[in-house]
Amino acid sequence: MNTERHWFDRYIPWTFPAGFVVVIAVNAFMATQAISTFTGTVVPKHYERGLQYNQVLAEAEAQRALGWQVVASWGVPSASGLPTVEVTVTDRTGQPLYGAPVVGRLVRPLEAIPDVGLTFQSIGPGRWSAVADPPKRGQWDLRLRVEQGNDHMLLSKRLLVP
Repeated sequence: MNTERHWFDRYIPWTFPAGFVVVIAVNAFMATQAISTFTGTVVPKHYERGLQYNQVLAEAEAQRALGWQVVASWGVPSASGLPTVEVTVTDRTGQPLYGAPVVGRLVRPLEAIPDVGLTFQSIGPGRWSAVADPPKRGQWDLRLRVEQGNDHMLLSKRLLVP
């Protein structure tokens, strides 16, 4: 029987706990990433939406083909002191889009708060403004629909209510 010991013999028992530490560390990292990046949003009727995904892609391509550029942001407060949402719409050449009605609402992304309807008024060529009075500060999704003739564009943009 060979009783000669090698230098690595005393480290062999520690490889098992070290392996467990590595596995636990990786699992803890993955769980933390999963929890911190989950938005909590669920698409209603997800199965039906999945079946119609080709239609969703076709609509997105049609919007992209229009070449419209929509910029939405918080504007200067109204005369009543309430914040306003301003929208600018240009065509593919950068010219203002005239006569395109803008319809929109503010939606709280992760909280069951009723949507805040917005009534947009034209404030210039290709520019619209609406008074917004959301009940809470924080993140809101601005959902817009811009139409001109048979063409339309849907836009969702995250805004931070100051």
